[in-house]
Formats: sequence, C-alpha cells, structure tokens
Amino acid sequence: MKRYKINILLTYLFILLFFSANAGLKKESLVLSEKSKFMNINGFNIHYKIYEPEIESKANILFIHGIAASVFSWRKNIEFFSERGYRVLALDMPGYGYSEKNKPFDHSHESRAKLVWELMDSISDEKWILVGHSMGGGTAGFMAAMKPEKTEKLVFVDAIYGEFENNHGRTIARYFIRIPVVYHLIEGLGKKSLINYDSIEKFLTSAYGENPDSIAVMGYLEPFLIEGSSAAFFHTVFSGLNETEPDIDKIDMPVLLIWGENDTWVPLELGKYFHSKMDNSILKVIPDAGHNPMETHADDFNEILLRFIQKDEKNN
Repeated sequence: MKRYKINILLTYLFILLFFSANAGLKKESLVLSEKSKFMNINGFNIHYKIYEPEIESKANILFIHGIAASVFSWRKNIEFFSERGYRVLALDMPGYGYSEKNKPFDHSHESRAKLVWELMDSISDEKWILVGHSMGGGTAGFMAAMKPEKTEKLVFVDAIYGEFENNHGRTIARYFIRIPVVYHLIEGLGKKSLINYDSIEKFLTSAYGENPDSIAVMGYLEPFLIEGSSAAFFHTVFSGLNETEPDIDKIDMPVLLIWGENDTWVPLELGKYFHSKMDNSILKVIPDAGHNPMETHADDFNEILLRFIQKDEKNN
C-alpha cells in the first residue's frame, strides 16, 4: 500500500514537472518568432527578422528601433509593408532585444551604422529605405551619409541625429562600467529597481503620452529579463556619446520626418529644425501622438510612410 502511494506520488510529480517544463517551452515570446534569425557580425551575435514578400520585392525597408526597445517596437508596421510587397528587415541593436549583450561595443551611431550595413549587404546589394526611430534615427542618418548610393530614401521618426556631446563625466562613466565589480553592481541594481512591470509601464506611459496595454509592457520587459541587460543598457548610453558630426550634405536622397505632435522626449521643434536643414525633406506631424507614433498611431504612421515610399513628389 505504501509503495502504491509512493508510486502515485512519483507519477504525479513527474507529470507536474513534465507539464511545467513544457509550459515554459511553449510559452510564446512577444519578440522572437518564426521570422527570427541570428548572424554573427564581427564577433557580435545579432538578432534580426526578415520578411520576404510572396511576389518580387518592390523595395527594401529597414526598421531600426530606439533606446530600450527591440524589433518589438515595429510589431504594428512590419507585416503591413510585407503584405504590400516589400522586403522588410528589422534588427535588435547590440545591447538590446536578443542581440549580443555581454561584450563591449562602440555604440556611436557611426559604429552602429557600419555593423548594420554589413548585415544588410549580406541580404541584398540593392538600395534600401532606412527608417529609424529616436536613437535609431541617428543610426539611419549616419548610414545614409555613409552609403548614399545604397540609400533610396531616409525616414526619421522622432529622431535624434548627432546632438550628443562628450564630457569628462561621461568618459569616466564609460570607463568604470567596464570594471567587472561595477558591471555586476549595475546589473544587480537594475534587476532590483528598474526591470519590473511597473517601471516599464511608467517608461512607456512617458514615451507614448498615454497608458500602454499589457502586451506593450510585456514586449518591452521581455528582453530585459535576459542576463546582462541592465548593464548593457547603461553601457550603450555611456559608450554612444563620442560622436562625429553627421554630414547632412551627403543626405541628398528624399527624406521623410514623421513626428508626434506631443512628443516630450524629442520635441517637434527638433523635427522642424531638421526640416529646415534638408531641402529634400517632408515633415509630417501626427496629431496627439507622443514619442512612439509607429506604435500608438500605427494606422496614421503606416499610411504616411506608404505614401512616401510609393511616390517621389515632394508635396504628396
């Protein structure tokens, strides 16, 4: 009788462990998908997604995310353009999403631009339409100036482009974060105080200018649960500030500036400034949108971008 009870108990525990393990395996990621791929570029493992259209591609579109984000921030845009016949590529920059987090990397826009071009050149030798949000806009801008012959069009979405300034404090911070003790301290503090649902929710509320839904919060939180994410985030900030001045004169391709009317992170005034400096630019403002219009106002964003991609006339 006792052996019978023990066998039942062991069977129950086995079933419990089996289903618990498989539940973990079957848990769906909000960032990874069947489109996810990985490529090692100069020793850095880069996560990206590529969507190939069923017909011959009309054009190639690259989406580059902003700070603390990943390919997830383009979830409402990628398939929209893929379904309309475009090859679409989105990637996680080093230190973000599911890309490499545990190696030092020069996070200047210039360095990022070189890495991304390597990825894109391995996929297609055709021209690309570069779409960059916030921090990713700076990378897209440097990419366009670096290879104007490979850039069909450039799109800034509430973008930061070459305004970072270096100083002694940031130089010191950039040095100290590489010390193992400091690295682990930052990682521990980040996990304890920053990497949780409430903190991400507050972060997105500020960026969106409205309350995010639970899917948005979990999609941003998910990659930060990977070991090394907190330290990697601070490293990207401190090591990405030693910038060379962007060469706006080399940006002679059509440029679209999409801005949220109520962006408090990168105000509309900066978008108007870029517009005044680029004769070949169009500025489109999305009413009531904050810093992430591609997420909060996806329908408006997609239509504006689609019209720009489809037509070359400046006054469309």
